Amino acid sequence: MRMVLSQASRSTRSLLLILTVSLIGGLTAHAQDVTGAFSANTRPAYKEELTGVWEMTFQRFTHPVEDDPQMTARYQVFSFGEDGVFKNITATRRVSNEDRETFLAIMPENTHWEMPKDGLLVIRRSQLDADGVQAFVVTQGFTDELLSGSPALKRGDVVLIYQDKYGNPYLRRYLRLMPLEQ
Repeated sequence: MRMVLSQASRSTRSLLLILTVSLIGGLTAHAQDVTGAFSANTRPAYKEELTGVWEMTFQRFTHPVEDDPQMTARYQVFSFGEDGVFKNITATRRVSNEDRETFLAIMPENTHWEMPKDGLLVIRRSQLDADGVQAFVVTQGFTDELLSGSPALKRGDVVLIYQDKYGNPYLRRYLRLMPLEQ
């Protein structure tokens, strides 16, 4: 019995290692083509820059998605804690400062984030469930030419680019740092 558990544990660790290497390798090998105004006005984000509470100002999917309220909610708040805890609030209306503070205080701390390298954000819900996301910081205000109708990005905003398992981008999100309460 002990030998079977030991083998299962090794198999799980091996699988986790393979998934992590695939995730990082896939995102690196199939990096989003960031040309034109986007590449001229952004750079890969650093971990220190993501720490904080961000409001999503815009999102666009490249193809229709299932009606998943967590993914498609118009109003979202992302919290990247210094301790590596990640929290995401989704809502049907703009989240007030009071509600934001209440929700962030009571939400479980079971999802974590890390940046194994600049520009690569990994959001991990469990050892075997993680998303790899390209993260860029806007260095100079501009309008993203790839997304017609998108609002102008301001210096300091963050652009998250989500990719499918084949490295194809399927979602862009614009985030703006929320001011601290006075």
